[in-house]
Amino acid sequence: MTARRAIVVIAAAALALVSVVVARRTSGERVAAAVGARPSAVAGAADAVLPVLHAGPAPDVASLTTGWLNTAPLTPADLAGKVVLYDLWTFGCVNCQHTIPSLRSWWQRYAGDGLVIVGVHSPEFAYEADPANVARAVGDQGIAYPVALDPDNRDKGYILGRLFAVYEHVQSAALGPRVNATVKDKFYASASAQPRKVFALLEHGSANHLSKVGKASPGRKVNLEKQVGAIMDLMDPADDPFPAALSAEQQALFGLGYYHQRNDFFRSKSQDAPAAEDNAQ
Repeated sequence: MTARRAIVVIAAAALALVSVVVARRTSGERVAAAVGARPSAVAGAADAVLPVLHAGPAPDVASLTTGWLNTAPLTPADLAGKVVLYDLWTFGCVNCQHTIPSLRSWWQRYAGDGLVIVGVHSPEFAYEADPANVARAVGDQGIAYPVALDPDNRDKGYILGRLFAVYEHVQSAALGPRVNATVKDKFYASASAQPRKVFALLEHGSANHLSKVGKASPGRKVNLEKQVGAIMDLMDPADDPFPAALSAEQQALFGLGYYHQRNDFFRSKSQDAPAAEDNAQ
């Protein structure tokens, strides 16, 4: 046996031993004992258990959606006492599609042990909002767990995430893709947590960027302003559109809105490329 092979065998044996130790320690009793524990109370302990943090009651998805697939409407009472995984997705999103095999596997393996997966379908485009198209996609992708239909997501976190992506896009249009620090680098974390403090700064910076774009391409400036305005139109001035803080759930939706909006920019760019090539010919 070569030295390299011996090292590989030893490493594999060590990994197996660690896996056994983790499996022995991750018992239902230990997880139950960790509920409510603060991370600082267990960090560094030789026999530490996984802390389960309380972030408030779970959202009432049934009150926010217009229909369900694979199940009758699920209320908080139906889900009480169960481990619930909320998957915010849309069937046209490639990244969302890549997660489905893992979700299906978890559902098949752990549903009998109390795991509930709720797919909250939040469409980005009109064709994704058609319930018939969603039902077809659910069947084609072999999704058997419950899916809630959310055709018009106006959650503050989701909308602010989309707006943040537009501000980033405006900066790129004005300064190019190679800048020392992008809007995302400087403001993403704070914008998703405390939007009232940050979005006034983003709007001010965006006005400067739009002015620069307008000097080189007035038409592009108009299009960018329309993109900002379309998202602003979804906000209700009487409903605190820029709250002082976002909840953990809203921060997650902020990320979803941000990436949905960015994917839209990428998709539009890829669709414009063939047309540009045809014009060049």
